[in-house]
Amino acid sequence: MNFYFSDDYPWPEEADGDGYSLSSAEANPTGNPGDEEYWTTSWKMGGTPFADNNAAGGPEPPEKSDGTLSVYPNPSTGPVTLRLISDREINQVRITLFNLSGKPVYETIIGNPGMFDLNEKGLAAGMYIMNVAAEGYNSRIRIILVK
Repeated sequence: MNFYFSDDYPWPEEADGDGYSLSSAEANPTGNPGDEEYWTTSWKMGGTPFADNNAAGGPEPPEKSDGTLSVYPNPSTGPVTLRLISDREINQVRITLFNLSGKPVYETIIGNPGMFDLNEKGLAAGMYIMNVAAEGYNSRIRIILVK
């Protein structure tokens, strides 16, 4: 089977040759591997060859981080404030939320510091992995939505 992929949005951008790889979003994937929703970013630097993406028990934060990230409140009932303090000026950040299967469920770009509302997409209560990316910065944290 042949298919084409990309490291630009809406494909998982972290799988761009900097240490993370594409990994199927489901443990037993079905569907078209040429579809960007088939894929997610590996949880581990170097990927997870010959193993389930989250076999190690959860995500590790990417190693590229140049700053201090504050996300509060966490747990949240919806509204979340984010602040990234860095030596360089960072005016906006891209936020991508993944469910625990690794599938992206929400993405937005906000100012820094900025606010966003987890209720905007009708997300269910539970734990999510939030990737925060900006030029020279990339980090993942767990965030809990309570209702």
